[in-house]
Order: sequence, then structure tokens, then C-alpha cells
Amino acid sequence: RAAFVLVTYPFLDNSLVMLFVLSFCIYTATQFFAPAEAASIPELISKENLVVANSLFMTTWIGSSVMGIGLGAPLVMFLGSAGTLTLSAGLYTAAGILLLFVPLPKRSRRSAGASETRPSVWNEVSMGIEFVRRNTVVATALIKMFVASAALAVVSLLALTFARDVLKIGEHNFGYLIFSAGAGMIAGTVFLSHFSHRIPKWLIAAGGFGISGVFLILLATVRDVGSALVVSFFLGFGDILIVVVVQTILQHYVPRPMRGRVFGIQNMLINSAFTFPVVFFGGLADWIGLPVSFISRGVVVLMVGTLGMLLPSFRAVQ
Repeated sequence: RAAFVLVTYPFLDNSLVMLFVLSFCIYTATQFFAPAEAASIPELISKENLVVANSLFMTTWIGSSVMGIGLGAPLVMFLGSAGTLTLSAGLYTAAGILLLFVPLPKRSRRSAGASETRPSVWNEVSMGIEFVRRNTVVATALIKMFVASAALAVVSLLALTFARDVLKIGEHNFGYLIFSAGAGMIAGTVFLSHFSHRIPKWLIAAGGFGISGVFLILLATVRDVGSALVVSFFLGFGDILIVVVVQTILQHYVPRPMRGRVFGIQNMLINSAFTFPVVFFGGLADWIGLPVSFISRGVVVLMVGTLGMLLPSFRAVQ
């Protein structure tokens, strides 16, 4: 990924097609790394500590994803395009070096008489999809992850317009909303570290959807900065409850041989959540305004949260 990022620079002002090609390559490389990353956590952490570990992981991952949107323009302003891309490539390289020191357990080698035939990529994907289709808990968890990620992506996108047109504080100050959501995520992490062992996981996820849905709808009524910061805080709080619990449920319910396949599907859904819903609800905001877009997004979140509460198999998750 670092190499692809560096190669991007010569084409910034010359070829839109090459930028699309390189973006495709970067996300293709991510599709190899991200599932392995998610699948490695239960290899390193005991089941009792998975919620806390996922809380830290998701807070840093989502926080960096959201703040990256806000930091992009200032970094280009201070470092220029070349400097920003070099910094990004350097961070990718540093992360790769640090991974060399992660003490992952070694996988057992195949016995001498075992077949060396490996399934094709399409068969691997098909096996993952079939597993998800047959497992209601896993399928529901993936749907919840998609909706939660899409809600966060849409709010991050619309925060710029919201700060400029509604709060009247200018586009450059929208970062305050993002940082408030980040504070909510940290508060949610603290909450989970203290109470996740006492409350059923399905109930925490349902509560997260309820908080996120209600405050998304409330965001449509906000007109002052103070209220916007409070709403952003609870949006971050609710979102981290959802994604951490859903990630932990997946790690519990997906057998080790299937984790790479299922987390590959999860990563594909998360990438899609940061693409297609953003385009749809962004266009919806341009067409009928920000308030209706926030309300419609909040209703979708509440509906998905209710779906989880109505499924007996998901309510059985502890």
C-alpha cells in the first residue's frame, strides 16, 4: 500500500484514470490485510478480554478513519500533495514494520499425506458467503456492521456542509464535530471495559443502535454549536458500542478456519459502507436538504437495531 500511495503522486494532475486504477490497487491490497488483522485479535487475546481489545482496536481504527477525512485538507495545505502522500506511505511502512514484532502463533503444517490442493479464490469466497447465509447470528452481525459504518461515513461526509450551512462556523471548523464524536468513542470504550461482562452483547448492540438512531434524528433539529457537539458525542458513543460488540460476536461465532473468509466479507461490506451510502445520502442531502437526510439515516439505523431485538437467535447472544 505504501508503494501504491507513492506512485500516485505523478498522476495527481495528469490522469484521473490512473488515480482510479491506483485507488483500486490500494483497496485490493487492503482486502488482503484487513481480514487477517481482524482474525488475528482472537489469536492474541483471551475470550474474556475480547471486548476490551476490540474497543481499543475499533476506537483507533474508526478514529483514524474519521479524523483522516478532516486532516486531509490541512495536511495538503502545510505539507503539499507530495509531502502528504510521503507521510501516508511512511505510516504504512511503519505499521508494516511493527507487525513483524506481533507474536502470532504459528499455524500447524500439513501432514505429509495431506492433500496440497488449495481451493480457488472463487471457492474460498463462495464458502464464506455460504457460511454467512446459513448462520443467522453472523449474517445479522454483518448487516449491523454495514449500517453502523455507513451511518458514521455519511455523518463524516455531511459534517462539512452541516458546519458551513447550518452552524455557520465555516467548513474549516467541522473538525470540532469529529473530535466530539471521537470523545464519545473513548467514553464508549470506557463503558464497555467496565460493563460489557454484565450486560448481554445483543442488548449493548441494540442500545448502541437506539442511541445512534435517536441522535441522528435529533441532529436534524440542531442549529447551535453546543447542541451539535453534544449530539456528535452521543453519535460516537453509540457507534462504538455497535461496532465493538458486533466484532466480538463475529470472533466468537466464526470458527477459526472460516475467519479469514468471513472477515474478508466484512471488510468488503465496510468499504462499501464508506462508498455507496455516502453517495446516496450525499445526493439526498443535496436534493431535499440535510435535515431530511439525517432523519432518514436515523430511521434506517433504528430499524436495523429493532431487527436484531426481534431475532431470537441474536437475542440469545451473551
